[in-house]
Amino acid sequence: MALFILLISAVLTAGSSVSYDSGPFTIHYDATQAPTLRITATVDGRPDTVVWYTSTSNRTFVTAARVEQTVQQNGGTFIFTTSVQEVCSEMTITRNGTRTSTNAYNQVYFGGILCKEVEFEMLFQAQDLYNPTTPTTHLLFNLSLTNSSSFSFNQLRLTYGCEIDEQIYGFGAQYSKFNTKGERLPLFLSEQGVGRGLEPLTFVLDEVSPGAGGKWYTTYTRVPHYITSHSRSLSLDSLEYAVFDMSRDDVIVIEVQSLVLAGRIITGASPLEIITSYTAYSGRMSPLPQWVGEGAILGLQGGTESVLETLDLVKKEWGNMSDVVGVWLQDWTGQRVFGENGGRDLPRVGLWWNWEVDESHYQNWTGLISELASRGIKVLTYINPLLSNVSQRETPYRHNYYREALEEGFAVRNGDGTVWTGYSDSLLVDLSNPSAYQWMKNMIVNNMLATGVCGWMCDFGETVPATGKTSQWGRSPRLPLSLPRDMGPT
Repeated sequence: MALFILLISAVLTAGSSVSYDSGPFTIHYDATQAPTLRITATVDGRPDTVVWYTSTSNRTFVTAARVEQTVQQNGGTFIFTTSVQEVCSEMTITRNGTRTSTNAYNQVYFGGILCKEVEFEMLFQAQDLYNPTTPTTHLLFNLSLTNSSSFSFNQLRLTYGCEIDEQIYGFGAQYSKFNTKGERLPLFLSEQGVGRGLEPLTFVLDEVSPGAGGKWYTTYTRVPHYITSHSRSLSLDSLEYAVFDMSRDDVIVIEVQSLVLAGRIITGASPLEIITSYTAYSGRMSPLPQWVGEGAILGLQGGTESVLETLDLVKKEWGNMSDVVGVWLQDWTGQRVFGENGGRDLPRVGLWWNWEVDESHYQNWTGLISELASRGIKVLTYINPLLSNVSQRETPYRHNYYREALEEGFAVRNGDGTVWTGYSDSLLVDLSNPSAYQWMKNMIVNNMLATGVCGWMCDFGETVPATGKTSQWGRSPRLPLSLPRDMGPT
């Protein structure tokens, strides 16, 4: 059916103000002094609660910049170097209004010019999320540069206000700081690092493998979403490299390496309400099986004989095994020594990333799982989207998934079309390819679930190259983590 769109527009002159509604949100524009935006909604029964606003201390809330950025990648670690070449922050609002349609909330728009030639548009539109248990409404925003004069820029910045006493929490797994107010926080999916500024540990690891020490903000769970102590919340939908600059008392600046900056404003009376609303969009973790909380899950390795011997020692020490509900056997695919021939790998014993059991390491694998099940112990394993070439392994194998991925075209590639092998000479399965996704899903079903495995650690979403011929899935953990979600609880 044809979409009927009624365009209502107004051009504001200095000294005027206006308000527009989009669903439960009201966007107020005031041009009496500096152009400012203020968004209100009813929160916890209180109408006209301010949920987002631009700061009156800044005459501009939209900035375009041209930066030169280099990325040094070492496996799953990334070192960014950014040099600002040009900043365009002289902003003029030239048009604004609403676009209404028969099947959506009003879309509120503000258009303008930066530095007298770069055109931009900022859109706001409410969106209902039809979660069956917690229906909610978010206010989506989209800021973009819209004309050819913008092509010389590659970064967008959105500047808005916060209270001096407002604390800011979130951004995924952040180990070093709970309240990030006062900090400049880059967000990019990577290894979290060991040391993270603690010296001399960080220095030593960086010398052995550049970036391995990490920074206070590096994380392998990048979630560009925060909640403040004033119950305000914002989430970025953009997947590009982003920085949240919260170093000033009354202003937050979001920088995104793109000509589009998109996200959503989320409301709620408490952190619980906001998280409930946010997960209606992002997805919500299913409850864990009951058995997980009924005892210990022991991390063991070394093969069938070693696992059984260790469990016998535990039984001898504890007197019984009733408090053990599971064992995590991460080396089920066989052990591999890294760093023997130098290079960038940290010397260590790791795994052969070929996602089938190494039958010379775990003899009678299904028998072991059955034996442990008779003792009330479940088996958990490990998987990631990297694949090692097991033709270099001395022990037998049934599949060489590395070769199969190459033959099927399932590997992530560099910008020049060559296969990326930037982590221990292993390739990375491109989970943005539906066929490759299903192929890995079948691996889990046939080689893990079918043998009686009840769970696993899902790892290494952070290794995708910063530039390459693939989608943006590596900037977010969503795709690697959607595989186990598809499997359902076990």
